[in-house]
Amino acid sequence: MVSSSSLWETGLAWRESNIAYPVPGATTRTTTYDDHERPSEVTFHDANNALVSRVVFSRSDEGRALSERMEFAGPRGLVVRKNNW
Repeated sequence: MVSSSSLWETGLAWRESNIAYPVPGATTRTTTYDDHERPSEVTFHDANNALVSRVVFSRSDEGRALSERMEFAGPRGLVVRKNNW
């Protein structure tokens, strides 16, 4: 399952997370869900539909959040910032 939305604010605050992710330049957000309708990835694109960043969630077999990895798009590809729980 995938859902998309326009961003009124350039960021993401996730209810399962202690972290808010700023995403300057993003105009759209697309959330991809796993088979249990839990978010598995969120991608952010700019007005030209270029990837700005993405957040990838990993979970235990029971569905508990294990880690979040934010990747920022740049001239050298995606730069990773990872948070483990």
